[in-house]
Amino acid sequence: MPPFDDEDIRWLLSTLESERLAEIEVSQGEMRALVRAPETVAPVIIEASPDSAGEGDDPPGTSVLAPMAGIFYLTPAPDTAPFVEEGDRVERGEVVGLIEAMKLFNEVNSPVAGIITKIAVCNEDRVAAGEPLMWVQPDGDDSNAEE
Repeated sequence: MPPFDDEDIRWLLSTLESERLAEIEVSQGEMRALVRAPETVAPVIIEASPDSAGEGDDPPGTSVLAPMAGIFYLTPAPDTAPFVEEGDRVERGEVVGLIEAMKLFNEVNSPVAGIITKIAVCNEDRVAAGEPLMWVQPDGDDSNAEE
């Protein structure tokens, strides 16, 4: 196989930037390369915060945001039950879904303990970084909320 050419490298750098990734490891035949984003790319920090009442049609509670762009999965594997459904109770840090990005599966965790009030995306939907995936109505004890 021919080595990576300039067009391949441009595509990889473009993908790093558009997906806000720190690095990509690729292989072609026996050749492997690790491409890292330039230091000038600022990291994306996404924090879940309580939604304010009256903002759009969002339900009350804390939104669970996609930490990255990719394909969202509500189930751990095909033909299995979903991680959560509307009305389920979750604990802070509990896995509520997966996002596949660059053939890697990344857990999506609930930022608070409470009840799932709405799931905004379907299984295998493409999601953007920062997109609300679902909402959790926190328990009365606010000490569970992330700060």
